[in-house]
Amino acid sequence: AAREVGLLTALSGPAAVREYLGLIAAQIADPEARALVLARAQADKPVSPYLLAVVQAALRSAAAARWLGLYSVVAQMPDKRQADALLARLGKLYPDDPGVVTLLVRQAVNDHHWEQAEARLSAREASVGKTYLSNRLRAEIALASNQPNQARALLEQQQATGMFDAESWFLLGAVRAGLGDNTGARVAYERAATVKPDYPAVHDRLHQLYH
Repeated sequence: AAREVGLLTALSGPAAVREYLGLIAAQIADPEARALVLARAQADKPVSPYLLAVVQAALRSAAAARWLGLYSVVAQMPDKRQADALLARLGKLYPDDPGVVTLLVRQAVNDHHWEQAEARLSAREASVGKTYLSNRLRAEIALASNQPNQARALLEQQQATGMFDAESWFLLGAVRAGLGDNTGARVAYERAATVKPDYPAVHDRLHQLYH
């Protein structure tokens, strides 16, 4: 389907693509995926073949990773309502999946709904217990709600367990920088870059600190 869309775009233009996507949508049983394809068919911008490929992959598998891949594409579309609706559905289908919980907590944090973010995290902990994710997400909540000292304490507590990934180092760097500890921030960012060399945000922060 993705190859056919590419050919239609090149040979016949957007109108033919919209008609073709309408035919595809009619064959999709899942209502939300069908709505996504139809919405894209009505868009003025060229249709992404990758979007179709991800939709079809998601429909073939119930794995959370597939749906998270679909969400990453939908979240880039101008109309955020589709992304919000899809994330709400993922929260019901996979309430304990770490990737889904992370997205839900961050969505609540971005909306300044601190209690909702904490409730999401607590619900997962009640089901699967505390994990390395607990302190990191709770630190994100604390930092966003202007409690940097609490965020630092949570991260340093997690650091002591030895389970500290690149995102945790990056967050610790941001917390230390916010507290005026540029030396400590640089150390944390450099550790993040060591753990995950391909981390653009880390290199941006290091560039800011060195210049």
